[in-house]
Amino acid sequence: MADVESTTATLHLNRRTGEFTLSVPLDSDIVLKAAKRALAQRFKRHSCNMDDPGKVKEYLMMHLAPEPRETFVGLFLDTQNRLIAYEVLFRGAIDEAHIYPREVVKAALRHNAAKVIVAHNH
Repeated sequence: MADVESTTATLHLNRRTGEFTLSVPLDSDIVLKAAKRALAQRFKRHSCNMDDPGKVKEYLMMHLAPEPRETFVGLFLDTQNRLIAYEVLFRGAIDEAHIYPREVVKAALRHNAAKVIVAHNH
């Protein structure tokens, strides 16, 4: 069991079943923190296979949704589509970012990645 505590509630996660139980009603901040923690656990390095587009979308939404400006990222994968690293490659203004392919290639080589997924939030 993992606990996310606040002054008003405790959220218990049964890791075997994936079910949550509550000690008292929760506010949205606690629920969002718990969800983010659960998703981060699901996508640990080398434990998540990124060959399912739905998983990739879920992972990217978790990381990119809070970004207020243009953010260009790379997901670096091994030969079996497992996540090696997530890296913010470029940040821009509210409506644009300058992308340099050479830097994307350098990051892929630095992570020794066999495959790369690139994405941006807008």
